[in-house]
Amino acid sequence: MSIDWFARWAFIILVSLIDVTWLWARGVQVDGGPVLQQCKAGGAGLLIGLGLTIVAIIAKRRARFRFVVLAVADFAWTIGQLLIYLLPAAALEYLAATLDRPLADMLLARGDALLGFDWAAFANWVSAHSIVQTLFIWTYTSVIWQSGLVMLVGSATNARDTNGDFVWNIMISGLICTVVFALLPALGNDGLAERGPIAALLQARDPGWHRLNFDNVQGLVTFPSFHTALGIFFVHAVRRVRWIFWTLVPLNAIMILSTLTVGGHYLVDLIAGIVLAYASISISRCIRRWLDGFERPHWKRATKSPSHCSSALLAAKTHDCTSRLK
Repeated sequence: MSIDWFARWAFIILVSLIDVTWLWARGVQVDGGPVLQQCKAGGAGLLIGLGLTIVAIIAKRRARFRFVVLAVADFAWTIGQLLIYLLPAAALEYLAATLDRPLADMLLARGDALLGFDWAAFANWVSAHSIVQTLFIWTYTSVIWQSGLVMLVGSATNARDTNGDFVWNIMISGLICTVVFALLPALGNDGLAERGPIAALLQARDPGWHRLNFDNVQGLVTFPSFHTALGIFFVHAVRRVRWIFWTLVPLNAIMILSTLTVGGHYLVDLIAGIVLAYASISISRCIRRWLDGFERPHWKRATKSPSHCSSALLAAKTHDCTSRLK
């Protein structure tokens, strides 16, 4: 595995240490059952990836079979890492809610008003058109299968990268989202899918909240819209596979719009989500370039050695021939 892959684990461990310290200081108890189940699922993915990698090493001469096995192994490595990452990411989000900062809904609603956007009028229009509402609900919930699709495409096209771009984008954007959420928490509008998250946010802000159950975790962040950032990440992840790229562009454009009514987001949340995606992609690219610098010198030395030896051998032969002529 690459340094990049291990760096992602270092990031996960760092967030986990912050969570453990904060949970202990806040006196929050965590139900161990869901955590164990999630770790088992992630561990199973990692074990499958390891087993398939060993199979690919053994089957060196069967190129097509080895290609398929490496792609599936890469997908399993990615799934395992993301499943485990979701635990500390969700815990940090709930802990950020306990800071109990003043709600920013009035500020966000004012931003919508300055943009000339009337959320209630748009929501009423969508509810009056059942086809649009059904399409919005379907695209909003497509994040699960779209995540699997883009990771599968990434593993098939670059089986040694473990979807580095996509995973880094998720982790960096998740961290930025949580920091902004800690400073500017908001309940959002009463969208079709947001009644549960609103109740969960109010519960986490209650001083009497002292138990975290991962079976019941909800997405608490309103500003910026993480769904919007995900829509951009999906398209960015398949940018080199043109037919999938052009299929996901309209799908995710609709999905981003659906966050207004289904997710109960303000329009300014979507704008902030676009900025979040751009910032996360840029930061992730810088991190990966920096990590790549640790591996590149080794490869440069490995590739330069043969040519250096060849040059030395040629010089020795030339000198020998010259000596004989003399």
